[in-house]
Amino acid sequence: LADDVALKTIESLGTGFAPADPHGTLANSVSVDVQGLQATVSVGAPFAVYLELGTAKMAPRPFLLPAAQQVFDRAEEMIEVF
Repeated sequence: LADDVALKTIESLGTGFAPADPHGTLANSVSVDVQGLQATVSVGAPFAVYLELGTAKMAPRPFLLPAAQQVFDRAEEMIEVF
């Protein structure tokens, strides 16, 4: 599932939430650290927090939370099957 979070995060960058990034700075800054059943997804681009949460002059353009929500929904479906 950790890899799914990273993949969904990167995929969400192209969905219109985050602005076009011709150099791939945002997508290339996504990393995943898996320790057993726990995973930490990090976005290292310094401007990522402003996109995710917005600023006083810019509306939020979230990409991380929507991606994580898709993965959580999938995990719930997988658990229900068992």
